[in-house]
Amino acid sequence: MAPGWLPQVSRAQAMSTFKGCLAYTLVFALVFTRAFYRLNTYPITLSSMVIVSIAAQPGSSTGACLDAGALAAVGVGMGAVMFVILGHLGHAAVAQGFIFAIYVYFMAIIKAQSMRFFGLSLLAILMGFNGIYTSALLGGKYSAEYLKAYLEAYAWGFAIVFAVNLLVFPTSAERELRELMVDALEHMSTFTHLLAKTYTVEITQDERTVRDALNASIRADYGFLQQKTAQVALEVNWTRWSMADYSNMLARIRQMQQGLITSYSNLMVMEQYEPQSLQIIKEGLTERATGKTFLKLRKGIDLAIADIVQELGVGGRTHHPVAPGEYSWEDFLEYTEPSTDNNLESGEGRPKLLERTTSVESPAFNAGFRKMSLRLKNEVDVYSSTPVGSRRPSFNEEHTGKISPEHPNLNFDGTTGASTPKAATIIDVKPLDRADSIRQAWAAFKNHQNQHVADLLASGTLTDGILRVEQPGPSLRDAFLAKQPDHIAARGLMSSTAVRANITDASQRKDGKVKATDSEEKAEQMEEGTTSTTPAVEMGAAGVGPTGSPEQIAGTTVLRVLSFIFGMGQALDELTALHEAVVPKDDASRPRKKIHLHLLERACLSSPVWKGMPFREALSKLTGVSYADEKVTLWQRFGQFEKLIRSPTSLYAFKTTCAVTIFAVFILAPSLKTFFIDYSLNGGLITIVVAMAPVLGQGIFTWVIQILGTGLGTLYGLLILRIFLHVGPHYFNPYGLTSLLAVFAVPTCFIIYTKPMFFAGSLLALNAAGIAVITQYVYRDIPEARRPGFDSPAYRTGKSFAALALALGIAWFWQIYVLRTPARQTLRNKLAGITFALGTYATLFQMMTESLAPIRETEGYVAPPREAVEAVQHELIRREGRIQAELLALMPLLRFSALEPAFGHKFDGATFSRIIREHQVILDRLREARTAIGTEGFPRSIKDNFTTPLAPFRDQNKRFMRALFYLVGTSLATKKPLPHDLPTMLTAVKDLQHDALVLSHRLSVSESGREIVYSHEFNRYWFFLASMSTVSYRLEACESDLAILLGSVEASPFVINERPSGGFH
Repeated sequence: MAPGWLPQVSRAQAMSTFKGCLAYTLVFALVFTRAFYRLNTYPITLSSMVIVSIAAQPGSSTGACLDAGALAAVGVGMGAVMFVILGHLGHAAVAQGFIFAIYVYFMAIIKAQSMRFFGLSLLAILMGFNGIYTSALLGGKYSAEYLKAYLEAYAWGFAIVFAVNLLVFPTSAERELRELMVDALEHMSTFTHLLAKTYTVEITQDERTVRDALNASIRADYGFLQQKTAQVALEVNWTRWSMADYSNMLARIRQMQQGLITSYSNLMVMEQYEPQSLQIIKEGLTERATGKTFLKLRKGIDLAIADIVQELGVGGRTHHPVAPGEYSWEDFLEYTEPSTDNNLESGEGRPKLLERTTSVESPAFNAGFRKMSLRLKNEVDVYSSTPVGSRRPSFNEEHTGKISPEHPNLNFDGTTGASTPKAATIIDVKPLDRADSIRQAWAAFKNHQNQHVADLLASGTLTDGILRVEQPGPSLRDAFLAKQPDHIAARGLMSSTAVRANITDASQRKDGKVKATDSEEKAEQMEEGTTSTTPAVEMGAAGVGPTGSPEQIAGTTVLRVLSFIFGMGQALDELTALHEAVVPKDDASRPRKKIHLHLLERACLSSPVWKGMPFREALSKLTGVSYADEKVTLWQRFGQFEKLIRSPTSLYAFKTTCAVTIFAVFILAPSLKTFFIDYSLNGGLITIVVAMAPVLGQGIFTWVIQILGTGLGTLYGLLILRIFLHVGPHYFNPYGLTSLLAVFAVPTCFIIYTKPMFFAGSLLALNAAGIAVITQYVYRDIPEARRPGFDSPAYRTGKSFAALALALGIAWFWQIYVLRTPARQTLRNKLAGITFALGTYATLFQMMTESLAPIRETEGYVAPPREAVEAVQHELIRREGRIQAELLALMPLLRFSALEPAFGHKFDGATFSRIIREHQVILDRLREARTAIGTEGFPRSIKDNFTTPLAPFRDQNKRFMRALFYLVGTSLATKKPLPHDLPTMLTAVKDLQHDALVLSHRLSVSESGREIVYSHEFNRYWFFLASMSTVSYRLEACESDLAILLGSVEASPFVINERPSGGFH
């Protein structure tokens, strides 16, 4: 057993590290071979092989290596073109500098798009600069031999990388994709069990820990799947599955994840703030003997996923390979603040279990997760006479029974509840029937729950049968007198939605900051699975609390049950569809393996251009307002161009261009050219390119890892050169150098493939050590290139540090003193942009909703054409993807903001992380509302009985939502605190629930009304109601977090300080 201080290394990590070390070592083994270096006219150019052997990622999967290698080769090709251009301009230094500056600007823009293009832009700039450097060495002349030598060196580097990747323990990205899919399915299987146990109030504290961690994990799973899918597209595989198959599978998995997240959200509200609702559900399950049906359903889900996993033919992974510099949703959880209350017995103050210690990437968590997953499966195996001992049973095992609502004692294996394993009668059921059995079990369970909901609605728990929408509101004096001191205090803490039981005891944090109120805690915890540190008597998203009236409890139960059924039903529909698509009916129908050219398949699957009705035309048909495209004038286009060049990305590219150009002046200026060549300052170019970052915090981070990486690599190169000086017949013994370089590559390659955020540091360390060794060997040991008076290793090391200092000084100046871009400011502005984007999304969605269910329906109303609704739906889905990508892109900014100097204002990462998660939940709720209403809206029965009578609430919610989106976004964009008395939907949501209950109660007392209550449309409507109500609540929950970040209006410097006047005094 390895000591505790050693990292736990998986087989995949060990293989990646070994292949990376092997490729790096082979570079030196070839360079130090006489027959090899004689193939190159200028052996010094062979040092270019080093960076290729690192940047092309030979230790990753085949698809990832091809992706990185292909992009790096494109960069070399672009650099070669620039080499020719700059080489022919060697007689005109000014022209060289001007052309090179323009070239660097566009390469910097490419680099800023994604870390995926890091190798492309870096190699393109280095290769282009070689054109200036070689022309300076040759007195302003262009040398085709030098270009050929560089291209040969790069080609040999790529050959080594691809040979190692493809011939040494090759790993297909397609296989890794299937492994990640197995992981995602395993997570969802266990998550479903835990949600079911939460629904039946049987979950334990340990299970709650795993459940809360899995809620975040399944978000991260899809990010890993998307990243790996892009790599699979570059491979040619002998497999059963095409890219179309994988696209279909991933779409199903995504829908399953969203359905489970929806169910989880509703259960969290009940578990934490409405526990009596869960007790009512549990009693209903007991009274109708629905618990056994639920267990059978869990069993069916588990076996269906086992069938799919078996067909995928791989096991899960314990390590998710992430591309260098990339982040996932799970990384946001590092900013969750731990709780100090250990009162776990009462369920209050449970530790916030979504910290990195409970991540699914944690080895300790992995072990506990596997044990719990097996235990949960065994819990439902008691209903089978032939328990399945493995998560992935044999395809031919007969454990594939069928559930029938008409025969509730029939188990999945075809036995009855009274039968024993020895006397079991096995019914021969084909594996395909698994999907049908799940549908039947779910139909039976949903029918029972709908009956329970109908009974609750007809139980007469309403305090009155009056619609509050029809009642006059309180007078201004009554509303004023209704304000209690504790309510006023709570509003003073910037929370318009929550009231604490004891505001004085819980209003201060330990560090002296204002403690977040319950609305903030609930906004953070409802989705993330943690509980507040004090008993809450606040109103929930539906307007009820744990001490509410019987009417409120019944209403909350109805709301949450229907929402849970909708979310879980969506997940099960996708699971059965996935099962039917993946699991064949029999061996004869199983797709055969064949060669799949995934690149061609991906080209056929590329996002097609929307061929339906244009968006503006569709919006015009929905609203009756003309949205014709406006003609853009020449001056408007000039303004758009001016805005583009002033964008943050363009600004970063401009600063990078200036820094690189100033560095190039040292070789372009005649008086400095000798100094540049003698000190080999060209090694500093890679330092500048890596050091320049779009935001300040990232720049500080890269400076630190550059100093550590380049410094460590250079010193290690000096050390081994001194060790093997005059050892054997060589000036520097190549065998010893190669051996110790291989040893050095082990920890650095391990960091590259396990800690991607430190990729640049490891790359620079390996490159610096390699360059130092190859340079000395070429000029000391190779007879054709030998220089008797060449610098000693120590002197050369000093020159390398001089180049590092010069490059970092230039980068520091342009990063710090010229048009500084703080990461905190960028994070705040991007978050404000996301808030406005969500506001425009909500407005567009409300416009579509009003066209399907008008707030004021007039005579002669005609439903909008389906093509127009589908066009708007397509636009909404497109915006969902863009907003989701923008949310995930905030993760590195959150990290880099924490690295910036505080200057008296400590960065509150936890608060920013909460606001980001709240925005994620808002996006989830809007997506769910869009899914609920669909493209056809609600039927006439729902419109007549609900949407039309409750239309005033919808109109009010629309206005409040627009105002809150605008105020929250403006506050983030301007750093001005929000006012205390923001518009609130708390009372309106409570009245809306009351009136919906009254209307539902009126329906449930008649036979025809009960049919509506049992219908899927009734379920959809309540789910739509819950989703839209939660959006306003989440926006109001941002108030307390913004108060922590920006303070109160009275304490704002905009109020206290006098507005400065322009000019000199």
